[in-house]
Amino acid sequence: EADLLADTIGVMSKGRMQAQGTSLELKQAFGTGYVLHLLKTDGSVMSEPIVQLIKSSIESASLQSSIQAELTFNLPVGTDKEFPDMFERIEQEKNSLGIASYGLSMTTLEEVFLTLAEKERQENSEESGENTEMSGDVRVEFEQVHEVETPAEGVEDFECEVSWKRQILAVLYQTMQNAKRYPLTYVLLVWQPIVFCLVAGLVHPLTKPKDPEPVLMQSSILADKFRNPIPYSIDGRLGPTQDDELVKFVLGSSWPHERFTEISLTQGYSSFNIDDGYLSNAVNIQLAQNSTGRLLFKFNHTVPYSSRILLSNFWNSSSFFLSPGTFPEGIRCEYLVWAPALYQNSFGTGGIMYFVAAAFGLLSAFYAEEMVRIRETRVKEMLLLSGLSRMLFWFSFFVAHLFLFWISVAIGLIVLRVTRMDGISNNNFLGYFLLNFFTAPALILYGYNFSFLFKKQETAQQALGEFINLTLALPWVILAFATSTKNVSLENALSLIPGFALYRGYSILEAAAVAGSPFSARDVFLWDKELIQVFMMLLIDCLIFLLLLTLVDTGLMQRYTKFLWKHCQSSGLLSNDETDINEDVELDQIMPPIITSTRDQINTSPVVSDNLKKTYRSHDAADVHACRGVSLKVDAGVVYGLLGPNGAGKSTMISMMVGIEKADEGDAWINSNSITYRLSAARHDLGLCPQFDALIDNLTGREHLIMYAMIRGVPPRLMSQVVEGAIRDMKLEEKAGALTKTYSGGNKRKLSVAISHVANPKCVFMDEPSTGMDPETRRHMWNYISLIAKKRAVILTTHSMEEADALCSQIGIMIQGHLRAQGTSQELKSRFGSGYQVYVRFRSDEVARELEEVQKQLRTLSEGLITDQSSPKIFRFAI
Repeated sequence: EADLLADTIGVMSKGRMQAQGTSLELKQAFGTGYVLHLLKTDGSVMSEPIVQLIKSSIESASLQSSIQAELTFNLPVGTDKEFPDMFERIEQEKNSLGIASYGLSMTTLEEVFLTLAEKERQENSEESGENTEMSGDVRVEFEQVHEVETPAEGVEDFECEVSWKRQILAVLYQTMQNAKRYPLTYVLLVWQPIVFCLVAGLVHPLTKPKDPEPVLMQSSILADKFRNPIPYSIDGRLGPTQDDELVKFVLGSSWPHERFTEISLTQGYSSFNIDDGYLSNAVNIQLAQNSTGRLLFKFNHTVPYSSRILLSNFWNSSSFFLSPGTFPEGIRCEYLVWAPALYQNSFGTGGIMYFVAAAFGLLSAFYAEEMVRIRETRVKEMLLLSGLSRMLFWFSFFVAHLFLFWISVAIGLIVLRVTRMDGISNNNFLGYFLLNFFTAPALILYGYNFSFLFKKQETAQQALGEFINLTLALPWVILAFATSTKNVSLENALSLIPGFALYRGYSILEAAAVAGSPFSARDVFLWDKELIQVFMMLLIDCLIFLLLLTLVDTGLMQRYTKFLWKHCQSSGLLSNDETDINEDVELDQIMPPIITSTRDQINTSPVVSDNLKKTYRSHDAADVHACRGVSLKVDAGVVYGLLGPNGAGKSTMISMMVGIEKADEGDAWINSNSITYRLSAARHDLGLCPQFDALIDNLTGREHLIMYAMIRGVPPRLMSQVVEGAIRDMKLEEKAGALTKTYSGGNKRKLSVAISHVANPKCVFMDEPSTGMDPETRRHMWNYISLIAKKRAVILTTHSMEEADALCSQIGIMIQGHLRAQGTSQELKSRFGSGYQVYVRFRSDEVARELEEVQKQLRTLSEGLITDQSSPKIFRFAI
């Protein structure tokens, strides 16, 4: 691409420019001449006789690489005169040596890159004082340096021993490490509870209701409800008149006995009765001399200001209707402090606990955002593919988030205690423990369910916090400012929102303490105290959210929806607009689909698929048939290249074979285990390097390998060897301890490849493994894949034909969802190839003059010569 498009090219390494110039200038300065590619008929064909043949023809030729069935030689500049003799000898001996095909290409920019890389390596060695003497050709030495002799050298072959305990520990480990390095964790789990609880603790003393001293000799006006003074009477009767509305206002609806409090009045006069005409039926205010010389005065203590009003009534009645001459001297009243049953949701009592509930309730957004991130980066997919069951996946994250929740709660309660909030200071701590015990799972599951509404973490961050805060703030505003009486049924219904349930529990506890009736351990479980009702609603929350999570995550809800859709279509309730994509009739004639059965090879080949089909259906567009019945098998020691244009169905095929996508029809087997009926066992024997890099930004490369090794069941005694061996194999030593968010694209791909084989799987699926790698790293990767393929089956998808030619001993080509061609690289070239291609680069001032002459000479070889201009200076001639 750079060769065709760039006018000037610069090559950088470690922050400095190594070389710069036009493509031609770089090739002349750092190129290695020409490159000869020879493809052996079989990967088992000996390479030494072929190498001897080439070197006997061109003495300065050097072996550049030997990967699978391909040999690549470098032919220096100036050896072109010896090419005819070399080609003649190859033609004469190719059958006996096992040479299937060969081709010659000019120096590429890839060779320039590799030369510069070797030059830099030598300079670094000289700076470090290492011996830089090199015997033989530099290119041979280069290949020896980059040869991967044995993957994870020194590690014996092993079988994995999966343990659910170690799997949970692995997920807990990564969750805690990620939380420790994620700045938002400290904001939400530490600073948020500190700030919110501090606000509640500092504001509460300013809003808490004061206990006013009674004003004697006042007019009897009850909370401004009655604007005129209330008349009083003294007549000795115990029930003259009544006013039901006034009685209900002052005493509440549940009159009389259990709400009475007694106080005593000192006296020194004869007995007499005082009746308030409006209250006598409810109170029967009666003064009588008892045996102890004290008078008893009973009043309702549960209604705001009722005690003050009644005491004022008594004093006013005595003053107005007893003559001064007969008024007893020395009478006085001993007032008790009024303990009002304050309205629980008023801001001065329990309403202030909104800030505390918000601090913990907003953690739901934190849990949801993390699950969106895990799903968006495909980490969840990789964890499941690595053998972690869905139940253990959710349980592990739940335990980790539960631990983080209790850290946040502990910090918040400490702040409340330091600021001397009435509730935490006076209530029994059992109430707070049980409230948070039931709230934690409800909040966590609440967040998990919300995570399915978002595909992007960024969107979740913008919307989730505001939504969850709104679901808490709206009910609080209504109850705290728009109502003045309790509605237990409404509050129970609103408690289905976990954040509000948490607020309600805290407000009940705080209001009780402010009212002077703090909760004891026994009160926590009394139904009338309402805290036990909050626990019940939170338990219902947990059950509802757990059921929803199961239905959504397992796909049961989606499958039920699809079933209803199909049922409606088959019943004629909906029109069926399903249309099939018209297949290319001409293509079917040239490359007809390969239709075969592979079920008889389930027990002999580690990877087998039979008639896999997958259709993506849409309500408003034509259905997409991604796979139309693909059958293939891959033996151990084979690298199978799955090629095809974009949209051919390659990724869908691999997704079905590893269990990411569910096939509509057909089945696949990994080491004889069906992906339909024994998916967990099948995943135990496979490794996957996906097209995406499913990495956690805040974990290091080494921590990724440790986590996946634990999940896959690598024996503990071999853990260190396996992990360090994988790091060494992928040449990640310098970056192993760095966070993966600092990795380049090439290093991320190397880590993904290392993860795919860390558990010594029987087969490995690799979806475009060399994407984003530089030429040096890519060649190392090819060597490595060739070596690991000796003991296992490797399925490779790639858009690089060079990569497929170099690595794959078998190639399958998919087009329009069908497998249309299959065989070795040479077989496919012989069957579908169109001859040779000659690339000629002209100097810009010679193109017009020389092009016609070149065409004339090439037509002597091929009358049907096709000329194509690849770039302004490069022409391609098809022979």
